[in-house]
Parts: sequence; C-alpha cells; structure tokens
Amino acid sequence: LEELGEKLGKAIAIVINIFNPETVILGGTLSDTGEYLRFSAKSTLNRLSHSIVNNDTHLKVSQLGEKAGVIGAASTPEQNFI
Repeated sequence: LEELGEKLGKAIAIVINIFNPETVILGGTLSDTGEYLRFSAKSTLNRLSHSIVNNDTHLKVSQLGEKAGVIGAASTPEQNFI
C-alpha cells in the first residue's frame, strides 16, 4: 500500500500543480484502503507539489466506496433536468 500510495501521490501532485483543485477525493476501491493509502499519498504529495498550492488542497477518502461511480453517473442526468 505504501508503494501504491507513493505512485498515487506523484500523480495527484501533478494534477494539483496544474489545476489547483480545492479537494481531491479518493474513491472506488481506493477508498477501501482508508487512511493507509491516504497517508502515504499525502506525504508524497507534500514532497512533490508546490507548497502554496498544496496548502489549499484537501485530500479526502470517499465514504461511498465502490458505488461512487454509479451514484455519480446516476446523479448527472438528474442535475441536467432540474
């Protein structure tokens, strides 16, 4: 999990440095690892991203688990019609 978290942290650091999102949410099967993966990813992220951008971004684990994609896909048409 530590190696996976480090690779994930590198990828998230690239996204944060380019787009500067407010929050990054780990969902799907990644959320099943809980804090183990998030801790490793966050430490790599802190090391590789710009501190000004990194301080504004929160890394969270989804509570929806593997259902996150299905719930998101189902809510998209609803939002377009309301």
